Amino acid sequence: MFRDLFSGCRINFLLGAGFSCSLLKLLDNFETVMEDIRHFQPDSINERKLKVIAEAYAYWAFFNKSIFPITQDIDKQSEPFLTYSNFALLLKKTTINKQINIFTTNYDPILEIVFDSNKDILYNDGFEGRINPYFCMDNYCKAIYRKSLYSEKKSEIPLVNIFKVHGSVTWNKVNIDNIQYINYKEKIQTFFNQFDICLAKT
Repeated sequence: MFRDLFSGCRINFLLGAGFSCSLLKLLDNFETVMEDIRHFQPDSINERKLKVIAEAYAYWAFFNKSIFPITQDIDKQSEPFLTYSNFALLLKKTTINKQINIFTTNYDPILEIVFDSNKDILYNDGFEGRINPYFCMDNYCKAIYRKSLYSEKKSEIPLVNIFKVHGSVTWNKVNIDNIQYINYKEKIQTFFNQFDICLAKT
């Protein structure tokens, strides 16, 4: 059914927070709460202190619910993850035009983990290099071909392009022209440890 539906079409997906909600908590009303805090005009020093505390607590709650869990090992046999794997296999079966584009507002690496676990389909997240991977938009203009060992016959390999429109926890902006891939688990854990130390001192 999907093959017939997508045949001859350029396939683009837009994925938001709902895609990761089985493994990570949603924002809920976080943005509304933050807007209320920002617009609150304190009348005294105590109210200014309370505003700072409320804002810090809101960000910390968001960090604990939606960011820190990324550092934990994902059970790849769990029902949520198998659902994501089925999504990846569906893309392989419907890749008529050889490439599918996924645009996501999510910062998490769930998509990359899913495709890493499904060796039947290649994905491109814009990074190039093995030792020090760096981001380059030119990578989205590339096609990959498989060539026969015994002839000159070539066939294009299906590829999924992942566009992180809000950035990613896997990105480290060195300067305006240079984004490097980083160990997101280590960076998040370091931030968590530093915050823990700050709490211990208070």
